[in-house]
Amino acid sequence: MTRVEILKKQLDRAYYDLSSYSVNYLCTRPKEGYEEDFRAVKETIRLIEEWIKEISEPETAAYKLNAYEATLLMLKTTAGAMSRMDLTEHGKGSLERAEDTIKWLNGEFPGEDAE
Repeated sequence: MTRVEILKKQLDRAYYDLSSYSVNYLCTRPKEGYEEDFRAVKETIRLIEEWIKEISEPETAAYKLNAYEATLLMLKTTAGAMSRMDLTEHGKGSLERAEDTIKWLNGEFPGEDAE
């Protein structure tokens, strides 16, 4: 069982408690005499949802690429595949442009003469 699963179970329980302390199904108003319990459970729900978000975001952030990384990865994959093909002259030009773009993205500037 993961931390998120445990927190989700606690969240389910807190929502159940909130419904018990509420006058209506939307859980927008507390029952008379349960105002403090209602407020405390709403705060508990807010905190648990925040913790779930904090725990979940780093796990998903690891799989996100920025536009630069995605472009570089795509070009390297394309150039690698093209280099293994029997290319026409037009295809060879495309491969050279892809390789030049990879160099440019890596901070090299092909075609510029060093002075």
